[in-house]
This record gives sequence, structure tokens and C-alpha cells, in this order.
Amino acid sequence: MLVIKQNKTQVTALEIRDTPLNEGEKLYVVCWTRKIESGLQRVYEFEYFKTVGKRILLKDVIVPDQFGGLSGAPVIDENAKVVGIVSGRTADADSKKTYFSPSSIIELKSFLDKLEINK
Repeated sequence: MLVIKQNKTQVTALEIRDTPLNEGEKLYVVCWTRKIESGLQRVYEFEYFKTVGKRILLKDVIVPDQFGGLSGAPVIDENAKVVGIVSGRTADADSKKTYFSPSSIIELKSFLDKLEINK
């Protein structure tokens, strides 16, 4: 695990959101895809549909032609708070549709909170 003791850069760490997502809420992925590796970072837009287990199902709004290479990128809300981490797609059992489905940040936050308590 990486521990930052001093941050002498101008980079600010993203904060984790601690409130529930709302259906229809706009969410964003900031990244580069495997096929687009140069230039400015891209911002892709999604709409929150629902949570299934540890996955948040998102509807595509403004997305890349190919998703490869996004894994590990943060999913943020309109206030730049992290809500998830890109990790794949999931088929919804109810609708049988496949959705972009990052992992919810809740599990990671719980893990990090336990580490902090055990210091």
C-alpha cells in the first residue's frame, strides 16, 4: 500500500463521496482509453441507473467508441467526489441489458477506514 507522508505537489487528492447516488444523476470518468493515449484527458459522461451488489450500473451518455484501457479510472460526481472505480460491464438480471458497471467505492472506503482505525 502506498502511504503519502508529504505532498509537495500542486495535486489535490480526490475525496470519497459518502452519500447515496440518485437515479439519473450524472457521473463522469476521467481517463484515456487504450486507443487514445495522447492529448488532454477525456471526460466521459454516464447516468446512474442502480446499484447491484458492489457494482453501480451506469447508462451511457457520452462514451468512447472503445472502452479498453479505462480500468482503474475514477468515477466522479458533479462535485468531483469519487463514487466508483472503473472495472467492467454487468448484465442487469431484470432488464437483460448490459451496463457499464464500475465497482462502488463503498467497499474500498470501508477497507481504508479499517486500516486507519488499526493504526
